[in-house]
Amino acid sequence: MHYNWLAFLRETIDFTSYGSIWYWIVLAAAWSAMTHRVMGVPWDMIRRANWQSADGMRTADDIAALVRIHVRRLKTIMDIAGPFAVGGAFFGLTVLAMLGFGYGFEFPQAAFLILFPIAIGRLMTVRLAYRLHALMEEGSLPEGFELWRLLARHRLALQLVAALSILVTTFWGMAWILSHSVL
Repeated sequence: MHYNWLAFLRETIDFTSYGSIWYWIVLAAAWSAMTHRVMGVPWDMIRRANWQSADGMRTADDIAALVRIHVRRLKTIMDIAGPFAVGGAFFGLTVLAMLGFGYGFEFPQAAFLILFPIAIGRLMTVRLAYRLHALMEEGSLPEGFELWRLLARHRLALQLVAALSILVTTFWGMAWILSHSVL
């Protein structure tokens, strides 16, 4: 008996992305993960920080330490492998865009609509890390409420990119389903 593995894969893995609940779960989970940690600091830790109390000062110190660690780590990674990582990421995104939008394949389109906005969010984070690193070198890294405000603004910017991404993906997915459905 000969088993057709390709048919099995097609039946098991549904490549019709926009009609699959799993695609939308992955989209939501990707953006949730992207906005949960802001410069390496969990958002709930930032929200719980009470900058005036003694415990809040300890939390503020922890947040500043986490930001310093994340900024140094991200800058080191980008200094060493940044051009290759950015080049590879945009090569992959270009391939997905060409396959998806140029040749009309749904799966690469769907992957592009998740990954391209995430790449924009990552670039925003890297840009902020370089800005914070320059402030660290000067010895003027914001602390307390100023650092909280900076992290909150960055998270808001990421959330705006996420909202726009989800809106565009939803409209594109609906248009794709309506134009390719068999009535």
